[in-house]
Amino acid sequence: MKNSINYALSLKRYTKSLLLITLLVLLFPNIYSQTNLPKRAKLKTIMYSDYAISGYVYKKEFVEGQKLTFFARPNSNKIVLSGRYFYDDNRNSYIEGTRIQRGNLINNRTNGIFKVTNTKNERGITTNKKEAHELVIQLEDLKYYQDNLYYIGDHAGYGNLILQKLPNNKYSLKIKYKVLVLETIIPYSKDLVGRSEYTKEILNSNTVKLSFTNGDVFDGKVKSTSKLPAYCDFYYTYVPYAPDSGEYRYASGEISTGIFNCDNYFERFYLEKGVTVFTDGSKINGDWVFEQNLNSSEQKKIYSKDRTPTEFHNMAKSIIEEKNKKLIEEKAAKEQAEKEKLQQQQLWRSKLIEKYGEYYGNKISDGQLSIGMSQEMVNELWPKIFFNISIINRTNNQTVIWKFDKNKMQREIIKKAKENGNEDGAAALIIMFNLSEQLGGLDSPKMLVFKNNKLTDIYR
Repeated sequence: MKNSINYALSLKRYTKSLLLITLLVLLFPNIYSQTNLPKRAKLKTIMYSDYAISGYVYKKEFVEGQKLTFFARPNSNKIVLSGRYFYDDNRNSYIEGTRIQRGNLINNRTNGIFKVTNTKNERGITTNKKEAHELVIQLEDLKYYQDNLYYIGDHAGYGNLILQKLPNNKYSLKIKYKVLVLETIIPYSKDLVGRSEYTKEILNSNTVKLSFTNGDVFDGKVKSTSKLPAYCDFYYTYVPYAPDSGEYRYASGEISTGIFNCDNYFERFYLEKGVTVFTDGSKINGDWVFEQNLNSSEQKKIYSKDRTPTEFHNMAKSIIEEKNKKLIEEKAAKEQAEKEKLQQQQLWRSKLIEKYGEYYGNKISDGQLSIGMSQEMVNELWPKIFFNISIINRTNNQTVIWKFDKNKMQREIIKKAKENGNEDGAAALIIMFNLSEQLGGLDSPKMLVFKNNKLTDIYR
């Protein structure tokens, strides 16, 4: 009972709407008038089972050259079609006008020529409700198509798509995505309308234009974002296409021409091969940021914010200049330290020569043990405290034996380091000594023999 009441109310509102449209047509006949009307032609709205047609009728036929409007009946989401009615020599009937489709996931508008029939033999449009069959509409020639709920496919979401017929029988394709508008020219195809994707036509085109919401514009060939490195979202979270080769004009004025790619680590869009012209007229080839040999932290610093290519370039230049300045300062400091070390060595050599004579002074300065050296001389090279000392006294002779004690040496190094507040340095020195000893680089004497204070034997 409730459904019957609702249906009756809906039908009543629907009938009122049709009567209002009919009244408008009567008041403003020029709206419908495409050709001269027969004098006895009448504007009628004919109710079929699940659709209605409004237009001029003469001798039980719709008048050719006049406007027909097709309505979906209540509680139906079927199409709406409106336009000039005509037929060919075989009595096939057509509408030149606009078709509208609406629904939960449909919202599109198509303008063109449609073959329309509701007869059993699929020719013509009958006004006889009893003879009428299902309404069949087929697109014959597309002039304009707009889909306001264009499904983007794997890139979740909906866009806006427009197809426009051009004089050369090709079509301009325009798709509005979340962050850009794509435009290109595609060839004619019978299945252009209602397509879920236009991937093949877009990827085959060399004249794709991408207009980004930030003001950047790309012209050229695009590639599928599936070809980009993994996790390289950049602009393309909701866009299935990315620049491949062509010209990229930045809103800030720079122009990059060549082959483009995306860095998935820094999520940066860059010119892989080609040339970039900056706002000051200067030109740099290829991936100029990469060629600056910046480390990861330096690149991350540059790409941490949205910057123009000129800002990228200036910041990279500033980092390089700062690095070069630091390298020059470090080089100067190293040279100064080496100079001071050399001066100290020369001063030490002079003191040793003055104290022990030229021969032994040079030997000690060069770090060489030599037979005939006194214990004092050897102590300059190998501190006596690193050795265990034993003394043998015989008639008129004294033999002193130094036996190297590695543990004793390490304790003495640590002791001195504590006194000077440099324990870390001592630990490093001991590690270096042990490593050098293992590699055979440090030729420490295992035992030294002195007779009457003269070095006579050296055991390695």
